[in-house]
Amino acid sequence: MNNASFASGDELERVNTERAFVPIEEMISGSEVFYIQLLKELRDIDAELDRRSDVASVLATLAIEHAQSILLLIRRGKPSSGMALVRVQFEVLCRSFWFYFLAKEAVVERSVSPF
Repeated sequence: MNNASFASGDELERVNTERAFVPIEEMISGSEVFYIQLLKELRDIDAELDRRSDVASVLATLAIEHAQSILLLIRRGKPSSGMALVRVQFEVLCRSFWFYFLAKEAVVERSVSPF
């Protein structure tokens, strides 16, 4: 076997390190652009929603709000507080999918009816 065709351990470590560290500001900016575009798309379809889609859309919008808050907290130097919201964001996003795809009609109706 010819070892000349394989990268050394040091070289692999350097390449992996370079790929792993994208500047946080670059990641945050890209995420913010994505969420702004996603919110625009959600607003465009709001008028056409049935009740099930409406509940799912509200929950998805809340998940986006959580994501924006996470990014803001990280940008402000509070990464632990931002990461604490990740679970909440994940749960509300799962609930959005659950409402849209799995919830029984009676549950959807109860969710949109006044107390």
